[in-house]
Amino acid sequence: MMKHGLTENDVGITKFVSLHKGFSGILKERYSDFVVHEIGKDGNVIYLNDISVPADNEDPSEEIYTVLSSEDKKRLEELQLYKNREDNVAIEVVEDTKEKRTVIHQAVKGLFPGLETKTEDREGKKFIVAYHAAGKKALSNPRKHSWPKSRGSYCQFVLYKENKDTMDAINVLSKFLRVKPNIFSYMGTKDKRAITVQNIAVLKISAQRLAHLNKCLMNFRLGNFSYQKNPLKLGELQGNHFTVVLRNITGSNEQVDQAMASLRDIGFINYYGMQRFGTTAVPTYQVGRAILQNNWNEMIDLILKPRPGAEKGIWFQCREEGQRPRTQMLHSKTTR
Repeated sequence: MMKHGLTENDVGITKFVSLHKGFSGILKERYSDFVVHEIGKDGNVIYLNDISVPADNEDPSEEIYTVLSSEDKKRLEELQLYKNREDNVAIEVVEDTKEKRTVIHQAVKGLFPGLETKTEDREGKKFIVAYHAAGKKALSNPRKHSWPKSRGSYCQFVLYKENKDTMDAINVLSKFLRVKPNIFSYMGTKDKRAITVQNIAVLKISAQRLAHLNKCLMNFRLGNFSYQKNPLKLGELQGNHFTVVLRNITGSNEQVDQAMASLRDIGFINYYGMQRFGTTAVPTYQVGRAILQNNWNEMIDLILKPRPGAEKGIWFQCREEGQRPRTQMLHSKTTR
């Protein structure tokens, strides 16, 4: 909020829970200054402290994926994401044995959950043919029959991330796993400018596949894997545990000690503070005030006010459209 020159008085905050003078400082100067650990449903703080994969005889070993060449994987990925005109991908079985064919079947299904496979004879040679069995729905709904019945449908894991919000992180995971983001669930969204640790659950993606991401993703870490029957739901968490660093403190040691004692003994009001009023050039309290006053024109003007650096972007276009006479807009709509 210091960036736009706002203070507590500007947004109507005139009373505090304690009477001491207090001090000021900079919050989140670095993303590492703000560390958040989710508090789970059981009341325990969630930590990432185990990146091993649970022992599970149902999962194929990591070595089987080496039977697919880089070119095979590229063609299979394009097939799964409908990025080419082929309706199948054929992989020749060079050393034709039942064991070798089985390994290729497992590798394709393990890496590409939207695909099915079959064995075909073509001109005297054996091929493993990959294809879509259930159309585009297969991408977001992995094969039910390929998931062990004895295992919970959801793989729950702890996600450590740096400088990304929860949805951005899930989009990255879904891209690398080649699945849709809507098969992930979580108990709460976490800030971007922070280091955060939280529980995530994903539908029918094995711990082995998730752990493989630790080798290729930066500023992410996945671990503490377990299989559960149910997804996570928003609001199920007990809360969040924060470790905060304040920099450039302006105040005496006595003022700092008084503030820390007040925080410890009295606490604070969680729902009111500068962070609740937005961090853009148009603070959200101005929009809220216009709504409470039924001043709809001002509210719309504030929402559509161009942001610095975007004067000729979508904000500008929306304002231009919104400022046209209503009769002109109606006539334009009926003639298109």
